[in-house]
Amino acid sequence: MVRISILFKPLGHREIGTTEIYARIIDKKMREAVNLLSKLNADLSLW
Repeated sequence: MVRISILFKPLGHREIGTTEIYARIIDKKMREAVNLLSKLNADLSLW
């Protein structure tokens, strides 16, 4: 895992808060994808 304080400037963000917003969005989307995969796997196991 990389600290946000290291990433925000190379990403072109002026403030670390901008990077934190993107990090939360990405984390949320990853959790949603994992939950969807889990549901699909459960549905497929019924076949």
